[in-house]
Amino acid sequence: NVFKTIRKSHPDIPVIIMSMTDIPRTKAAYENTMKRRDIILNTYNNAVAAGDKNVYFIDGQEIFKLAGYTDCTVDGCHPNDLGFWCMGQAVIKAIEENIEKTKEIIALANSMGCTVEAEVGAIGGEEDGVVGGGEVADPKECKLIASLGVDMLAAGIGNIHGKYPENWAGLQFDVLAAVQEKTGDLPLVLHGGTGIPDDMIKKAISLGVAKINVNTECQLAFAEATRKYIEAGKDLEGKGFDPRKLLAPGFEAIKATVKEKMEIFGSINKA
Repeated sequence: NVFKTIRKSHPDIPVIIMSMTDIPRTKAAYENTMKRRDIILNTYNNAVAAGDKNVYFIDGQEIFKLAGYTDCTVDGCHPNDLGFWCMGQAVIKAIEENIEKTKEIIALANSMGCTVEAEVGAIGGEEDGVVGGGEVADPKECKLIASLGVDMLAAGIGNIHGKYPENWAGLQFDVLAAVQEKTGDLPLVLHGGTGIPDDMIKKAISLGVAKINVNTECQLAFAEATRKYIEAGKDLEGKGFDPRKLLAPGFEAIKATVKEKMEIFGSINKA
């Protein structure tokens, strides 16, 4: 409600949403802190999904864990002083470390004949237990990472992993166009392909996207087909419980989904 009030009065002003910066000293305190963090992160994710381009999330607790501080007070009067100092230091350090690690990975991959895909701007949603805030990529940072020699670049343009919320504002094609302009012919990657309308997919392809990740939609198709098989009682008929039979409908459902996507993406006979 506080964020909505601020945004209503100041629709374009940048807003930094920062979770608690102290280190909880008991289990109960930790759980309470994490609940508050989840509320703050959800507020941020909802704002990004609604198309807010000027909202940013900073995980204060993680910053202070890295910095080794247990108190965010500098002079006893302004508790945010040290918090924002640590935030700035952590961001600078993270960018520098990211560049160095990317260079190492590229060198290793090149020595093994492997390709490297880099990501700029955290893709929203959850993937493999990692929650991304959904930050929109900075075209200048994309150019910097591209210049390191990566083979593909995934840029955050409002896309998220998993299901899209009903209030999702759609892909930010102005950002994608700027990224393409800065990176030239480098193949771009679109994560979170599940649920993106076909017209948006085709426009993204026209702006340099050469690889589209679709996972959740395949999983949903598998789950639905498997559920129908069991609800129909087919697992109780003969040896219908055999995993090869029980999982077959889901397997075929994934194949059908992949075929459909290949047709939409225009990737048939292009392997």
